[in-house]
Parts: sequence; structure tokens; C-alpha cells
Amino acid sequence: MRNREKRIAIIAGICILLLVGDRFVLTPILDGWNERSQKIVQLEESLAASQNLLDQESRWNRWEENFTARLLPESETDAESTVLKVLDQTAAAAGVSISTIRPRWKEQDKAPSILEVQIHGNGTMKQVTTFVYGLESNPISIAVEQFEVGSRSTKCRTSELSFTLRLTGLTKTNAHAVSSPQTEEVEL
Repeated sequence: MRNREKRIAIIAGICILLLVGDRFVLTPILDGWNERSQKIVQLEESLAASQNLLDQESRWNRWEENFTARLLPESETDAESTVLKVLDQTAAAAGVSISTIRPRWKEQDKAPSILEVQIHGNGTMKQVTTFVYGLESNPISIAVEQFEVGSRSTKCRTSELSFTLRLTGLTKTNAHAVSSPQTEEVEL
């Protein structure tokens, strides 16, 4: 029986050793492997997202270059000259007759001035729509802010329309002010 007790004691000792080994050695090692596996998956996802951002960088740089190229010059006279040239070309291409063009610089609080151009003219429906479309699809950074159209005849028998149009233009100075907000100092 003594031999049998020794075997049972050895088997019980081995079982206790296996239990302790499982609890304090094997389980922490497996938990560590699982944590590392999850961290590796997270890092791979982060790496994929970073690679996506790097791929988009060239697209973003091309967009920024295109946007900057479309801005009006910083100088007020150059900006007005550019807009007037575009107006003349677009009016000639559309066949509208422009009677007045009034450029002015609209002052803003804590931001550079914006070029605003008031235009009065006339033409047929097709000419006026072609003119407005030509302005809106022009590559420079001007936008039609207000557009009013009316008939020049009280009898409505003529196809001649009069129009009033207000444009605004974004200059390089405006774009820099929008993209880099000004910081204010605060006294504590």
C-alpha cells in the first residue's frame, strides 16, 4: 500500500503542479499572446489608414495647387483687371450687351476685403443664360451671388431681357485669411 500511496501522492503533486503551472504560467502566456495579436491587428489597421493618408497626400497637393491657381491676384488692381477681362470675354462669347460694371471692395471685420462686382446688361434669354453659365463655369474664383432678370418691354413681345448680376471674387489674401485663422492674445 505504501507504493500505492506514493503513486497517489506523486499524481496529486503532478496535478497540483499542472494546476499551478496552468494558472500562473500558461494562462498569462496565452493572455499575453492574445493581447499582442489584438495589438498587431490594431497596428496593421493603423498602418493601412496611414498608407491611405499618404496616398491621398498627392491628391490633396494637386487640389491645393489647382485651387491656388484659380484665386484672383492679391493686388486690388490686378484682381479687378482679371475679373473685368473675364467679364469682357464671357460677354463677347455669349453676345450680351453690358451697360455698367461697378467693381468695389467690400470691407469685412478681421478679414481681408472681398471683390464685389455689380453688372447691368441685356440680351436674349439664350445669351443671358450662356453668359451666367460662362461666369459660373469659369476657372477663376468668382461666384454669382445675386442674379435678377427682367423684361425690357412692357408689352412682353420682345425677347430682350435686362439683368443685374452681383459677383464676388476670392483673392489669394482672402484664401490665406480663411485657411490660417488669426490667434488672439488673452490676458490671464
